[in-house]
Amino acid sequence: MPQLVDLRKRRKSAVQDEEKKTRLEAELANLDAKLEKANAAAKAVEATIAQIEGAIEDVGGIKLKAQKAKVRAQRGEVEKGAGLHTNVVACCRASRELVGVLLSPNCSCI
Repeated sequence: MPQLVDLRKRRKSAVQDEEKKTRLEAELANLDAKLEKANAAAKAVEATIAQIEGAIEDVGGIKLKAQKAKVRAQRGEVEKGAGLHTNVVACCRASRELVGVLLSPNCSCI
């Protein structure tokens, strides 16, 4: 008889789990729809910004376009330098760790 009671409890909890799953799936679908609307609105704003930037460049003329090109080039150089700096720091840390391992009393390499 206790097995029958246990089976009934399991069935009841399974039904509750299914109801919760259905509710959560509906909530997820609702949030997905909201996300799609927000993404569409963001794309519209980005397109408007791009149009405005194009208009500003047209008004600014050749000087503004040349300045923007210089800024883009400098930004690229800065990003390359930052990447190089990161690599140098990583190499220094790795060599420090290697020296520490080699000089440790537990090392049998030397």
